[in-house]
Parts: sequence; C-alpha cells; structure tokens
Amino acid sequence: FRNHFRRVGHRHRRAERWAKAADAYAWHVRLHPNDLPDWIRLAETSLAAGRPEGAVRAFRHLSEQGTGDHYTTYQLAQYLKAAGQDAEAL
Repeated sequence: FRNHFRRVGHRHRRAERWAKAADAYAWHVRLHPNDLPDWIRLAETSLAAGRPEGAVRAFRHLSEQGTGDHYTTYQLAQYLKAAGQDAEAL
C-alpha cells in the first residue's frame, strides 16, 4: 500500500489525465513528504492540469528542502511566471 497513490498518479499521467494525476501525487507526498521525485511529478502534473499555484507550492517545498539544484530554482521561476507572479519569479 506504500506506493498506492504513486502508482495511481503514474497511471493517470500516462493517460494524460493531469488533474487526477496531480491529486494522486498530492496524496502520495502528504503521506511521504521526503519523496522528492514525486514532488516534481506533482508540480509538473499540476501545471499541466492548469493549476500553476499547485506547481509553485511543490517547487517551493523542494527549494525549502535544500535541494540546491539549478533545475528546482529554474522551474520555480517558470511556474511563478505561469501563475502570474512575474515579479517574484525574478
């Protein structure tokens, strides 16, 4: 049962059911907050589902975890821009 929501998210993502995938990944990271790759999947599917604010929250979480990688910083800026927060993206 540990990866139930992850598997559901993967299944919905493959079928391009973005909102359902994002919902499943959101449940997974609530239960497993240290699972960083699924935070990225949550951000990507949230944006694809038209929920840029969810993507921003996910990448902010990753930034707070101190991943320190350029991908996270770049994606956070992109998602802030998509959410209409251009000034903060800079």
